[in-house]
Amino acid sequence: MPVRIPAFWDLIRPRWRAVLFELKVSGAMPASELSAKLGGSYMAARKSCEDLVKAGYLNRTRESGKIVGRPEIIFSLSEKALHLFPQCGPGFTLELLNLMKCMHGENAPERLIFQYFQGLKSRYQAAMQRSDTMEEKAAMLMELREADGCIWRLDEVAAGFMRIVEYHHPMQAIFASYPRVVHMEQGALGEIMGAKCVRSELPALKEEQARVVLEFDAPAQN
Repeated sequence: MPVRIPAFWDLIRPRWRAVLFELKVSGAMPASELSAKLGGSYMAARKSCEDLVKAGYLNRTRESGKIVGRPEIIFSLSEKALHLFPQCGPGFTLELLNLMKCMHGENAPERLIFQYFQGLKSRYQAAMQRSDTMEEKAAMLMELREADGCIWRLDEVAAGFMRIVEYHHPMQAIFASYPRVVHMEQGALGEIMGAKCVRSELPALKEEQARVVLEFDAPAQN
């Protein structure tokens, strides 16, 4: 059965893909064993592995080899590489939420998602404890959102005001099925920033999803 892989996988060099797949299936091994499994020269396998180490997709360790006094270099998948392989996506999440609705009532999914945003708010506020100005908060918020899979661009930031344009959100499928969740996130972000959060949508560019504008307006300090 063919493996379904993320779209970005197509951008990886075929030789790199072969190395990653083989290490996923067979586990850690030296370049000599890898070249025997994949075909081709030892030097080609070694170069592919070293390139993937530099890119952060492989770990490189030394272990005692079969020949006394000559440690062997072993290559294995890094945590970063594991994200290249299929994971449970939005479809799985939506199916679970639908099952929860059937088992616990119409509002059960939204109650659960609300608790998620409460946890997100606590996590972000803890990370932003030392951020005082709007500029500092904006920089930290952008970093946190990027780590959570959002694609944001800071459009404007000034004393007490910030405007962000959102181009991608990993929860978009959930927003489409549970529109009230959008307001939950909006409220959580406003509390995190200590500012009123206003959300609006801009027309989509060509076939892409609509862009979202988030504006944060903090009350003036006395």
